[in-house]
Amino acid sequence: HEPKWICRFDDLSLEIRPTPFKHVGVFPEQAANWQLLRDLRPSWSRTPRMLNLFGYTGGASIVGVKAGYSVTHVDASKASLTWAVDNLGVNDLARDSMRVICEDALAFARREVRRGSRYDVVLLDPPHYGRGPKGETWKFEQGMAPLVEAVGALLEEQACVVVSTYAIGFSPLALANLLGTLPDGEIDAGELALPEAEGSRLLPAGFCARWQRGLGR
Repeated sequence: HEPKWICRFDDLSLEIRPTPFKHVGVFPEQAANWQLLRDLRPSWSRTPRMLNLFGYTGGASIVGVKAGYSVTHVDASKASLTWAVDNLGVNDLARDSMRVICEDALAFARREVRRGSRYDVVLLDPPHYGRGPKGETWKFEQGMAPLVEAVGALLEEQACVVVSTYAIGFSPLALANLLGTLPDGEIDAGELALPEAEGSRLLPAGFCARWQRGLGR
């Protein structure tokens, strides 16, 4: 049996494991975006819909479920989706607490546009390179602009989009420019970081940009 541990942060529990590709199943620098989800939830009197593309092992999705969103979790990796479902159990949440879909992110977003679906929050945390379940090739430089375009057609009047990236040659300004192609909204961009346990230094851990329209900040 492969070793597993439970990592707890606030009211969130996540299963961590060693993997051949160095990830352990959790990106703690995303805590700032997890808190954003919690902070925005009172903006809607109804149950808001959240779409987590490239959802990986489900940290943000489970935060969304616990905060009261109706969550759709999409990833191209069946192994990651199984891990996300396991994390539902770790948090004492039912298997049907969120919709879990194995599909290429761009293909799913475009199909949702054709269906007339709408979302209040969309999270995008794409890799630099990857493959979809049907052999689709994902390259950030080629796929990100079409994906943001599709996401723009899925947004409710009050909405938020968050883009995160790791270890690629795109700056926060480039991400902000990407989100600038969405309808008029307010955009913030910067770095994700982890603070030292003792001290004031921050460990850089990725880039992030957020677009919001009609929401309390």
